[in-house]
Amino acid sequence: MTKFPHDNLFNTERLTTDNIDSLLPRAKKLYQGWLLDLKKGKTFFGLNWNWPSNLFDSTINGFYDTYVFSWHIENWDHAWLKNFCETHPDSQIVVISEFPLDNNNYHNFYRKIKNLKCLVHHWWDHLIDEVLTIDDSPYVPVITRKYKFSSLASKPSYFKVLFTAYLMTTHDLHDTIISWNVNPTQEICPSLQFLDVNISSVDEIKPLIEFYHSTLKNQQIKLDSFTVSYLSLYDYNMPAYTDCLINSTNETYAQSSINRKIFPGPFITEKTWKPLLAGCGLLSQGQQGIYTYLENFGFVFDYPWDRSYDNISGDIDRFLKYLKTVDTIFDSDHNELAQKISYSSEHNYNHIRSKDFKTRIQQLNQQYLSEFLSNY
Repeated sequence: MTKFPHDNLFNTERLTTDNIDSLLPRAKKLYQGWLLDLKKGKTFFGLNWNWPSNLFDSTINGFYDTYVFSWHIENWDHAWLKNFCETHPDSQIVVISEFPLDNNNYHNFYRKIKNLKCLVHHWWDHLIDEVLTIDDSPYVPVITRKYKFSSLASKPSYFKVLFTAYLMTTHDLHDTIISWNVNPTQEICPSLQFLDVNISSVDEIKPLIEFYHSTLKNQQIKLDSFTVSYLSLYDYNMPAYTDCLINSTNETYAQSSINRKIFPGPFITEKTWKPLLAGCGLLSQGQQGIYTYLENFGFVFDYPWDRSYDNISGDIDRFLKYLKTVDTIFDSDHNELAQKISYSSEHNYNHIRSKDFKTRIQQLNQQYLSEFLSNY
C-alpha cells in the first residue's frame, strides 16, 4: 500500500477519462479542487452523480492502491460496495458522501469492512447557487400566506403514501395543498407490498394501508402545479411553498433500511432545501436527526411544535410520533401559528442565501478533509 496522500513511489494515475470536460459538474468541481490531492499514488476515480456499476471501465478490476467512489446517495448499491471491498482487500476504498457512514448504526453493515473509509463533503451550496440564478423570488411574509400546510409527493412511496392516507382520513384539508405527481396508468406505490408484509400488524398503520388499497391505489391527486422536470426539480416558487405556512418534506427515504438495503442519513434532498429557500416552515418527515443536521449549517427551527420525534431511531415509532405532531399543527390557530414560525422562516430564507451559509459549508468540508487526511 502506498502512504496516502504524499507518496512519490507511483506516478500520478490518470483520471478514468482523458477529457475532464466529459465529467458531470459535481465530479469536475471535486476533481479540480481539493480532490487533486488524492492523485498521489495509484488511484482509481469513479466520480459520478448516479450509480454507474454498469458503466465502469474494465480497468476498475486492475490493482489500485486507492479506489475513490462518489455517487448520489439515492443510487447507492451497498451490496456491490461491500462485495468490492471484500474482493479488493489490499486496496483502500474511499467513499465521498454527503452523509457519514456511521459504522455504529445501520445494522453494522459496514462494521467489519476494514478497508473502507468515508470522506464527508457537502455540495448543496453549489446547487443552491444554480437554483438562485434561475429564480430568487422575494420573501413572502408568513402572516400573508393563506394555506396552513402542504404535502407533495412525486412517485409516492413508503411513508409518503401512509402520510397522505393519514391526512385524507383524519384532517379537514380546506387549508392544505396536497399534490401527487404520478402516472395514472400505473399503480402509485407497488412498494407498499413491503409495508403490507412488515408493518401491517401496527394498529395505527392498518387503516392507512387499507385506505391505500381501497382509495388511493390507482388515484391521481393533483391539486397544484407540482410537476417534475429539470427546472421544477429545484423550483421553490410555487404555492405549495410560498402560499403555505408549513411544508411536510416527505423525503424519499424516511427510514434507515429497506429490504436489507441501508440508507445512511440523515438523508435530505431538494425536498428539504426548497421550503427553506421559500421561507416556509419545515416539518421534516424523514430519517432521524434531520433538524440537528440542518442546525449545524446555521438554520433555526424555533417552532411551537414538539420536534422530539426527530430524535427517535425506530422508523415506525418516529413516524407515529410525527403524526401526533401533525395533529397539533392542524389543531393550531392559523394566525397564531404564522406569528410563532415567522422568525425562523425569515431567518432561514435569508441564511440559505447568505455568505455565512456558504462559509459554514466550506469550513465543514475543510474540517472533514483535514481529519480524513490526518487519520489515513
